[in-house]
Amino acid sequence: MRVATTIVQSTPYGRPGAVTVSLRNASANLKWKQPFIDGDRSSPPCLLSFFQGIRYRVRLNDGAMERPQPKPSPRESRVYVLGGNASTLAFVSSLRPEKGQVTAWLVPMAWTPMGVSLGEGWQRVSIAADNIGGWVDQTFPSEDERAFVTPLRDLEMLLRVGWHAEVPETLTEAMLVNPEDCPDDVLDGLEHPLEALTQCAVCRRICVRNHFIWNERQFCAWDYHGTVFSKRGPWREEPYEERFFETLPRASYVAPGLLQELSVEPVLAVAGLPEMRMRALINAAIGDEKDGAYLAVRTDEGLTLLRERPAAA
Repeated sequence: MRVATTIVQSTPYGRPGAVTVSLRNASANLKWKQPFIDGDRSSPPCLLSFFQGIRYRVRLNDGAMERPQPKPSPRESRVYVLGGNASTLAFVSSLRPEKGQVTAWLVPMAWTPMGVSLGEGWQRVSIAADNIGGWVDQTFPSEDERAFVTPLRDLEMLLRVGWHAEVPETLTEAMLVNPEDCPDDVLDGLEHPLEALTQCAVCRRICVRNHFIWNERQFCAWDYHGTVFSKRGPWREEPYEERFFETLPRASYVAPGLLQELSVEPVLAVAGLPEMRMRALINAAIGDEKDGAYLAVRTDEGLTLLRERPAAA
C-alpha cells in the first residue's frame, strides 16, 4: 500500500534529531522500513503506528516514536434550552446523569414593552434523567400564554450520547444548540446584558429593577403607566416652576403603546441638551393657553412631555 508522508517541520523539538511528520491517508499499524533523512544523517528503521491526520514526533537517534501530548483546550460553553414562560428560561449544559439526575439552570426572565430581559441570580435544579420531558411539561404548562417547550427528539439524542459542555456565565444566541426552538423575543433578549430583576409591587409580574419607581415602590411598565399617567396622575395646565422639575416622575422610558390605552399622547421628547434648555423647551410646549393637561417625565434619555388626549366631541 502506498503511504503519503509529508515532513511538516524539520526544526528540532528541543532534542537533537527530532522532526515532526504528518502521515495521512493511511491505515493503522503499518511498518515503515525506509529511513527518514534529516540533513546528512539517516535514521534507522522504526515502527510507526499511526492514524489518519495525526502528527507524531520521531526521534532519529534511536528510532523510537512519541506522540506529543495535546494541550488541553478550554471547553466551549453551550446550552440546550428546555423551555420558558413569562418569568423563567430553563436550559442544560450537560446531559451526563449523576446518580440518575441531570442539572438544569433556571434563568429569571422579564417580558417588557421593550422586549425580553434576562436576569441575574440563576437557580440550579436537579431533574430525573428519565423524566426530563415530564418536568418540562409540568414547569411550562400550555395554559401559560408565554410558555414554550423544545422538542424532545433532539433532547433524547443528546441524552443518549452524554452531551456535555461548560456552563456559561452569561447567555448569547451563539451559545444555543437549538436557537430555532426559541421565540424571537427571547433570542433578542439574549443579546443584551443581564439585568437585576424584581417583582412588581402591584401585580407581582417580573420586571427590571429600578426601571419604574413610584412612591419608593418597584413597578412594572404596565402598572407604572396605568398609575402615574392615569387621571389621578400629577397633571398640570401651566408651565412648571423650577422647583417642580426636581420632583418629576422618573421612568426608564415611556412606552407609546401603553399610552394609547390611557388616552395620553407624547408631544415632545428632548435629550442631549443642557438641563436648563430642556426645561425651557418643556415649558414652551405647554405655553400659557391652558389648552389641556400636561405631564413631564424624566427618562434615561432626557425629558418627555405628555398630554391628555381631548375627549371626542
